[in-house]
Parts: sequence; C-alpha cells; structure tokens
Amino acid sequence: MADFPGLPSSHGRRNACLSQEDVAALVGVTPTWYGGLERGNLSRVYTDTVLDRVSTVLRLSDNERMTLFLLVKHRATSSRLRPGVLAGDLERAYVGSDVLVATLAAFPWAAVITDPYWQVVASNPAFQRWFASAARFDNLMLLMLTDPKTREQLVEWEDVHAPALVAQLRAALIERPADRVLQQLVEQVVESSSFLHELWDAATRCEFVEDGDRRQIWIPGAPAATTVQVVVMRSAGAPALVVREYVPVAGFIPDSVAYDV
Repeated sequence: MADFPGLPSSHGRRNACLSQEDVAALVGVTPTWYGGLERGNLSRVYTDTVLDRVSTVLRLSDNERMTLFLLVKHRATSSRLRPGVLAGDLERAYVGSDVLVATLAAFPWAAVITDPYWQVVASNPAFQRWFASAARFDNLMLLMLTDPKTREQLVEWEDVHAPALVAQLRAALIERPADRVLQQLVEQVVESSSFLHELWDAATRCEFVEDGDRRQIWIPGAPAATTVQVVVMRSAGAPALVVREYVPVAGFIPDSVAYDV
C-alpha cells in the first residue's frame, strides 16, 4: 500500500479503509464536518475546493467524483470539462449534424448518433444488423433497457448493461431535474419492469457516458459473443449530439470489421 501524503506519521501506511479522522486530517476539516458529509447532511455549505480534496483523498474515479458533486451540489463539477448542452439548447443540437451522419457509413462496426434524450438521430447499417430491434425503436435507452430481444443480446444485462444505462439516466436527471422530457423518459424506463424500478430505487451510481467501457454483445448469427469497446465522440459543430461506436476488440469479430485486433 502506498503512503498517503499529508497523513500524520503516527498513522503509518494506508489501511484498507481510512477512518473518518484520517480522511478529515487529509482534507483539512474536522472529523465532525466530514462525518456530516458522509451522513448526507446537506444543510452545510460544501465548496467545490473541499469536495475536490475529498475526491482526491478517497481516490474517487471520474464517475464517482461526478456522483459526489451531483448528490451534494446538484450539478456537475466546475472543473471537469464535459462537452454537451442542456435541454434548453436543443434548438442548436442539429447544427453540423450532417457531417456526423456522413461519418457513420465509414464505420464497419455498429455506430449510432443520439441527442440529449438518447433519441436516435442516425445509425449505420451495422447498427441495424447487430441490433435486430433497432428499426422499431427511435430511442437508444428504450431499445437497450426495455426491448426483450436486445436485452438477450446484451451479455449480463442485469449486472452490467442495465446498471450502467440507468446510471446515465440518473446523472442526467440530477443535472436537469426540471426537464419534463427527461422525466418522461425516466418514467417510461422505470415503469417498464419491476427489475428496472427496483434498480432505480436502490442504486445511487451516476455516469454521463460509457466512453471506453467494454461490453459483451451477441451479434445475430454469431457463434460466440463479441466484446466491444464503446467509443464516444462529440463534434464542436453539433455539441448536443453523441456518437457511439461499438468497436469489436475480442471474441467473435465480424468479417466486415477489417482491422487487426
């Protein structure tokens, strides 16, 4: 275990779990103050600087740090640059989208463009081939969370895919709590099954995008599952739109994907 810089020498090396007193000492606050934060006492003022120090001391991941800010401040962190727009900017969402749509044809793997509500703006032929129900859904979140055929394609849907997708919905709703369109999407997802209802009520995880995550999917007709890496991109010309590529990296690799894994 690495030493914790700033921890008094009497504490020695880092233990598997730091005490509240340890964390408070590293952050530079009293144990009472930090204990209040852990207990969810939001009556106090928590500055971005202090929350940044808490994130550093606890070695939070990017998504964990974002979750802390969302739960305490009800907004994203001020120091993380997250390209994108809120619901009020949707009028500008499709500026430059023609260029994005044109790029989809160049991808031999599944790719899709969505707006801030996961509405599908465009998808390429590979996406339509890989996800048999895609033609019946105009919303990516509804496709992957509510369609039985797609759920069967997503390996470990209950343990991997669904929690990650619900975490994105939760993060968006915390950031945009008054967005009625987003509220309706969440309601539609949550009310679609008892599992999703329980997952929404029980979990607190928040994510914005799944960039870099690896997932397993079954491509129709494939002899084995394919491990894909989700690559997420945005364009300065259409900042409200998100391009998701599902790039095969292991397992069954379709013949149409002409590159060395």
